[in-house]
Amino acid sequence: YLLDCGGAFQCVLRKQPHGKLLSTAHAVDREHCIMRALKPTAVPVPEMLCYCADAGVIGTPFFVMEFIHGRVFKDATLEQLPPIERFGVYHAMCDVLARLHRVDWRSLAGLEQFAPDGAAEGGAYAARQVRRWKRQVEGGRAVLAEAGVAESGDIAALAGWLEEHSAEAEAYAAAHFSPTIVHGDFKLDNLIFHPTEPRVLALIDWELATIGCPLADLAHCCQAYRWPREHWFVPGLRGASLLRLGIPHESQFVRGYLERVAQPPLPELVWTFYCALAYFRMAAIVHGVHARAIMGNASSARAQLAGQISNDLASVGHQIALGLAD
Repeated sequence: YLLDCGGAFQCVLRKQPHGKLLSTAHAVDREHCIMRALKPTAVPVPEMLCYCADAGVIGTPFFVMEFIHGRVFKDATLEQLPPIERFGVYHAMCDVLARLHRVDWRSLAGLEQFAPDGAAEGGAYAARQVRRWKRQVEGGRAVLAEAGVAESGDIAALAGWLEEHSAEAEAYAAAHFSPTIVHGDFKLDNLIFHPTEPRVLALIDWELATIGCPLADLAHCCQAYRWPREHWFVPGLRGASLLRLGIPHESQFVRGYLERVAQPPLPELVWTFYCALAYFRMAAIVHGVHARAIMGNASSARAQLAGQISNDLASVGHQIALGLAD
């Protein structure tokens, strides 16, 4: 919610949706804590003004933060911009991601609490993620079954493939990457850009943030490359002429990130695993939105479409796992 406080001062109130939520959903306390801790670093975030845990005030916990005047790009093709600016936007996005993963999170007060057991030493991040999002799917499955809604077989097949390959991907990641802050939803439309320059003013929407493997953020950020350009809900970059658009190819973007964090090229299986995991996470999250919609707690009319979107995400993720979505 945008709060107009009179004069030139504006701020933003962010709260949980009303209604029954899944236990890990909409963690506004986490968002506030992480952005407050990151404010002195090179990662651009809004200034935190206050946090209120008392649900009796407005019905849910909430926090208030600085309002950032800028641009948010919803379409990964950036068709409203000239090609030279499109490249600049992707360059800036890659730079912010690398800056985030270079932060010494252990030196920031309050962030140790977001490191699950073993995470600070780099242990079992991928396997933990697969288990967590598999549980989320299972948590909503009973709701769907009671409502007579069929679930795509892709999401179960994808979970099985990830479980089978997590150990190998995990071993490589643990050997090459130290645990970092993982934003959890790092993508173009969670960045606020300068009104006229390809420069990031703020990275927002931290409710899924944790401590873990930075490759999870990199793969999540690259999801648009595997998502169909003509998808009816949100357009992606798969099938688009990236050269004509002036947008770096996925391999160029990944190489730019790896150069910034001083890492060698990734083995094919490792990159495939994290890309598939990114799609599984999103399929599981939207699966939960679908379950809430059925229970009558959806916060958006679009949530009614979540079942099809979840199935489409799982389908693309399964294709990635099988090597069919390059």
